[in-house]
Amino acid sequence: MESLELKVPYWIDANGQPTTFSLVKNRGKWIIINCFQHWCEGCHIDGLPDLKIISTAFVDNPNIKIICIQTVFEGFETNTKDRLRENQLQYELPIIMGHDAGDSDGNVYPSTMTILKTGGTPWMIVINPEGKIIFSDFRINVDSLITFLKQETV
Repeated sequence: MESLELKVPYWIDANGQPTTFSLVKNRGKWIIINCFQHWCEGCHIDGLPDLKIISTAFVDNPNIKIICIQTVFEGFETNTKDRLRENQLQYELPIIMGHDAGDSDGNVYPSTMTILKTGGTPWMIVINPEGKIIFSDFRINVDSLITFLKQETV
């Protein structure tokens, strides 16, 4: 089976500095991905606060990598690269964040949406250490995910 890899052109680290991220290089870890857009109300009500809870629970766990990607498929003037750091600070997210925009004509969706087959924002993805997507949907039960991952990474 071919390994999934993201084609996100812009990443920042937990300090807002340019960085990179690779699914392939993180194979063997649990990977949690949150997809959002700055202007998405559901992202601010559920997605980003849920991500804060998850990242707080696992910030020091070397077996879990948590990332957040702004998958821009609308609202290109508002959902900009600058919003990454703004959201990172607002939700105190000590994680890598990426910006992946499609084209403003709507002809090309962000590569993350195409590669991971997401359906909008907020969107949560869980990839197991073997590189298989085991969860992909709008909402996730945060408490159940934390309990599950704590059992899996003992």
